[in-house]
Formats: sequence, structure tokens, C-alpha cells
Amino acid sequence: MSGANVFVRLNYDFDSTKFGEAANLSNATLTFLENNPVQLKTWQSNEIANGNFIRTDYYKNPTINVTNQLWSNINLFNQVINTIDDFDANANPKCFVIAPITNELAANQIYYFQRHTNNISGVSVSVPTFNETTGTNLDYPDYDKATGLGQELLLVLNETDELANAIPLLGNFTSLFLNDDIDEISISLGSDVQTVNNSIRVDVIANPNTDPGAPATISVILSNLTSEQINTIHTHANTANNLIMKSRENDWYFYRASVQILDDYRKIERLTRLGKTQTYLIENLIGTENYIEKLSANN
Repeated sequence: MSGANVFVRLNYDFDSTKFGEAANLSNATLTFLENNPVQLKTWQSNEIANGNFIRTDYYKNPTINVTNQLWSNINLFNQVINTIDDFDANANPKCFVIAPITNELAANQIYYFQRHTNNISGVSVSVPTFNETTGTNLDYPDYDKATGLGQELLLVLNETDELANAIPLLGNFTSLFLNDDIDEISISLGSDVQTVNNSIRVDVIANPNTDPGAPATISVILSNLTSEQINTIHTHANTANNLIMKSRENDWYFYRASVQILDDYRKIERLTRLGKTQTYLIENLIGTENYIEKLSANN
């Protein structure tokens, strides 16, 4: 007995004597409680009594630091690139290709990735969204859902495919194993910032504004980035975007495919779990020849 006072949370305020004998448990129930106690450690009982379970006291997102650093490097890159007024002719068109990717990373993809990894690491709980096209709720994996699902899926795949590893569970969690990849591409993008900085020069040019009183010349910030440098930066940005977007989407697909497989398993498994009345109905009224034939088969 832990001694934690969980009962007080019920705010019970009633004269229990009014229940009379109804409040007494049978000897069989008392014996059952004695022989089958709920397995709770003292700290677990205290948590229930306190009623203030905080997920971050127990779970952490192992990708949060590297993705924050990636976000920082991307934002720094965007700030530097946006200070440039113009590029040399050979690099200018390619620079316009990079901006949408880095903007998408900073504004959306890193945020979605962190939200997903918060869910599957146990820091938060996923919330389904309504799909207006199908009229159904679209579910997302989180730690509790994915671990329960993965354990059940392993039992099925061990029977159907003789699978004997943890992939049915870990397939929901691939995004948590990308720290080295994210760190590597983040370092590359940080180096790209320095590359852009080194390419910048300030030129004094004739002022295109010929209004009276306008200065004859103005200073502009130009960049002499080469096509090769731009291609390298584009590759880094595209790699980062695809890495965190596809890993998140792959986890979602694995989870939803797992749900569908288990749903199919339950439907198929019920086909042979028949009582006497069900067997009669199948064999004499509602069963197809295909179904009846399969029931009589030995494999």
C-alpha cells in the first residue's frame, strides 16, 4: 500500500451509511482484490493523487536541439540573402530557386517536424484532423498509439511473415533517429551563410532615380556567388527540406498502414472464430461457397 490519497479527488460527500449492505463487497470480490492488486509504485500513486501529470516530466524530444539549430541557420541564411540587392548575371536566376525552399523550411517544415517528433517522443499527444474530402478524421501517430499498435502488429507479422524484429514498432519513430543527418545538413547550411557573406560586395552605382534632389549615386549590395556555389546551396536546402518532410510523412504512412493492416486482421480473424449458431448461419444461409470451402480447409 502506497498511502497515497487518491480517493479525495472524487470530492465524495455523502452519508455512506445510507447505502447499507449495498456498499459491502462480497468475499469473492475481496479475495480477487487481494490476489490481483493493481501494480503501482509509490511515485505513481502519488502522481494520481496529485492529479497533475506533466508529460515533459517523463518524456523529451531528442531532436529538438538539432532542429532548433537548423531553424536558426536557415533564418540566418534568409536574413543574409535578403540583404543582397542583386546578383551577378550567371547566379541570379538560381538564387530565386533557393529562396522558396529556405522560406518553406523556416516557416513550415521545421515546425511540422517538431510537432510530429513531440508527438512520437511522448512530449505531446496527437490530435486527429477532419478530412473534408473523405469526411473522416485523419489520425496521426504519437508515442502511446504507435507503441500499442506496433506491439500488436508484431504478433500478426510474426505469424504471416515470420518477422522477428522491432520494425513494426520502430517504423512509426524513424524521425527520432535523424539527429546526425539533421546536424550534418545544418552545419552545411551554416557554412553556406559564410559563403554568401564572403560573396557580398558594396558597389557605388549611378542612381536610377533621376528626380530633382536625388543623389547622383547610391550604394548597392551585390553578390558574386558562382553557379557552382549556388548549386551547392540549393542541394543543401533541398536535402534539408526533403529530409524532414519525407521522414515525417513516412512515419505517418507507416502508422496509417499499420492501422489498416490490423483492421483487416480483425475482420479476417473473425471469419474462423465461430460459435455453433454462427457456424450454422454460415453453412446454411449467409456463407458463400468460397467461405465454406476455406473453413473446411486445413491451411
